[in-house]
Amino acid sequence: MNNKLTRGRGKKVLFTAVPADGHFNPLIRLARHLQELGYDVRWYAAGKYEKKLKQLQIPLFRFRKSIDITISDAELEFPERKKIKGALNKLKFDLKEFFIKRGPFTMKISGKFTKHFRLICSLPISHSPEAFL
Repeated sequence: MNNKLTRGRGKKVLFTAVPADGHFNPLIRLARHLQELGYDVRWYAAGKYEKKLKQLQIPLFRFRKSIDITISDAELEFPERKKIKGALNKLKFDLKEFFIKRGPFTMKISGKFTKHFRLICSLPISHSPEAFL
């Protein structure tokens, strides 16, 4: 049967993204589309997105032992960021802390989740190495 509404039946998809609206929001349309095709869609995200995901009826796996913040809240996790002068220097800091340092752990997470899900991801995920310990 190639019915559009049953195409994804029994298949699980887990979305995850850096906790920044520019990474999270673009994936919403794809997630909703896959739900309409019958996929079991879930999301691994920061707590900031819990309300939005609940409205979309997408179950949330909340970051555990991780940096459960967004770029706009970066100075809560990284107080030294307040001392950085200039937008370019802050951007460099953010790229290092949110992307480069977190990148190696993405593969670790992917391996744990892909046992149960097809992983769709805006890489890298921003989290601490202990996220799944």
